[in-house]
Amino acid sequence: PESIVTSTICNSTCWDAKGYGFVFNSWDLGMSWLPKMDAKPYPIPLAGGALMMFGRAFFGKIGGFDSGMIKWGREDSEISFRTWTMGHEVIIDPRVEAGYLFRERFPYELDDSIVSRNVLRFSVIHFNKDRIKKVIRHLKSCSDFHSYYDKRTLNEFMQKRQDLNLRKAYDDDWFFEKFNIK
Repeated sequence: PESIVTSTICNSTCWDAKGYGFVFNSWDLGMSWLPKMDAKPYPIPLAGGALMMFGRAFFGKIGGFDSGMIKWGREDSEISFRTWTMGHEVIIDPRVEAGYLFRERFPYELDDSIVSRNVLRFSVIHFNKDRIKKVIRHLKSCSDFHSYYDKRTLNEFMQKRQDLNLRKAYDDDWFFEKFNIK
């Protein structure tokens, strides 16, 4: 009752292509889908936003989706990460499969600077200084970096960080060690 539960995510155009949760693979918080680890439900680092289930009371307890995340980009990672650091779990039931249409291009306009801003928000809120520096070093190579990196925005992110730190049971070091993320 106090976990995020998700299913296997299958590519709806190639049903054999399946992901069993995901893990970060780069400092832009890119992801790699995980292989199946068990036939029964088990913990995973991060659940894809295609299908996440949680009880209403638990959703409220963890603060719901972060309203500071804009439009699309890393909101699924953020709520999964926050769930773990608040002392709860993200569980996959590999027996349940949900199809998802992965697109080469979105059918709507997606501003890369919004995704990058969400990556920055995620890292400032949840990561230690060394990890934040690695994310910023990566984001600085993006041409739109200065459109979302300013003092006011960072102060907003730091306020959210302070609020969440009061509720956390674990930090990012614990998470990265638990899931052996380098």
